[in-house]
Amino acid sequence: MSDHVSVERGSQHQLGIGTFDILLTYAREQGLDRVRCLQRADVTPDALDNPDTVIDACQELALIRLLVRECGSAFRHGLQVGCRQGLTAHGVWGLGVMSSANGVVALQWGGRFASVAFPFVRYRWRLGRRGPLLLMDDDHLPDDVSAFIVARDLACLWSLHRELLPGHAMGVNELRLTLPEMDGMDMLRDLYPCPVRTRQAHTGMTLDPATFQQPFSGANRVTQAQCERYCRELIRQRKQRLALSDRVRDFLRSRGDNLPTLTEVAGAFHQSTRSLRRQLSLEGTGWRQLRDEVLERRARRLLGSAHYTVEQVAEHLGYTETSSFSHAFKRWTGLSPAQFRQAQSGPQASRDNPVRCGYVEN
Repeated sequence: MSDHVSVERGSQHQLGIGTFDILLTYAREQGLDRVRCLQRADVTPDALDNPDTVIDACQELALIRLLVRECGSAFRHGLQVGCRQGLTAHGVWGLGVMSSANGVVALQWGGRFASVAFPFVRYRWRLGRRGPLLLMDDDHLPDDVSAFIVARDLACLWSLHRELLPGHAMGVNELRLTLPEMDGMDMLRDLYPCPVRTRQAHTGMTLDPATFQQPFSGANRVTQAQCERYCRELIRQRKQRLALSDRVRDFLRSRGDNLPTLTEVAGAFHQSTRSLRRQLSLEGTGWRQLRDEVLERRARRLLGSAHYTVEQVAEHLGYTETSSFSHAFKRWTGLSPAQFRQAQSGPQASRDNPVRCGYVEN
């Protein structure tokens, strides 16, 4: 079982051609043939010359996959591409962020409409003991491209910070990654001169409130309101294209650690439980399958961290008995939690060459 399908179908989200063009330029600099790249992504040369062109996110994923497969070092290449994606690369979303009063407003506003510019990683806020946290939900990403996508987003955030607050140090006190140490981490630590901790339960950063309270020179409330209307319309159009199963899956992920019940989900979508089950069945899936997908991915990430015992993982996922969690995990992966953890900690294990354990990719 895999979230991979949901990412691909969820990638019905549309993107402007700007970030794809940056990615294509970089791929060509690495020696990849332009015609081959365009064919793999199913993008025509004429589309690159039209500023109104939109593509599906799965088309950008196809080019990322080709680059990673041909060039390796996914994390390092992701950082290098992300450093090129400044405000102008994100169109109206970038203009809206630039029009914010300060960094706090920019983070709040940009986070609400992050899916317009960042369709793969999901962003959310949480108040931590050491300050505000910007969490990056990346556990749904396919293993073969996750390192690249996370690195690209991190470098892009660095690039935005540099443009919006020139002369100010990066306002991040700590950076946590679910990824292990890999090629490119040295470059990341140059961009983020703060503690960078790998193999954590979640990806995210602890922010420095003082830095993000600095005013922006381009603040303009009217412009930001115009950008907000445009971004809302884009998101509305994209949600209409998503299948119900994709929307339910996204809803489950957005609820954090406490997964809602079937009744709660049905209520959120203004349907009866019977109607929800029937529509999911017509799309070739079911409530239990969707819920298990989310639980499995969270279990994999938590077990991959040395900070959690199997008992703590079971409790974190809502199981009253560890044995029930172990039975469910073995049904998902073919391995017990202990066997999975042992395989993950082996000398060959890494996110670039993950242990599949019955994990089916399409």
